[in-house]
Amino acid sequence: MKYLNKETNGITLSRIGLGAMRMADFQQGVDTIHAALDSGITYLNTGDFYGHGESELVIREALKTRKREDIFIAVKFGGMLTPDDRFYGIDVRPQNVQNYLAYTLKRLGTDYVDLYQPARINPHIPVEDTIGHTYASGSYQGQRIDL
Repeated sequence: MKYLNKETNGITLSRIGLGAMRMADFQQGVDTIHAALDSGITYLNTGDFYGHGESELVIREALKTRKREDIFIAVKFGGMLTPDDRFYGIDVRPQNVQNYLAYTLKRLGTDYVDLYQPARINPHIPVEDTIGHTYASGSYQGQRIDL
């Protein structure tokens, strides 16, 4: 495995990551993540809307036997899906980001994510408002948000 020369949050970040978008079978997803971690991958990428949150639950289960601080987790937020998984829009309004993050942390079973990013940018909302509101809100005492 090749790694970036720079440590990120104390993690030696692998150049290759594993995306968790289509992990429909729970145990197969856990096994896939274990295989990736065993091969040296340290970067997991997901979205709070992947499988309506199911991919975060798969990651949670897979990391139960691993040290959280050894894994870099990136999460995209704000994607809106229909019940049959069709993408129909984006919601990155600042007042909703805190709610998305709270649910993400609960599903992942962790108190922090390493990269938290909007899935898309709304051209009518400055990105610094979307992210800045979350960071500056002060409502995440004890939760690390690295932007």
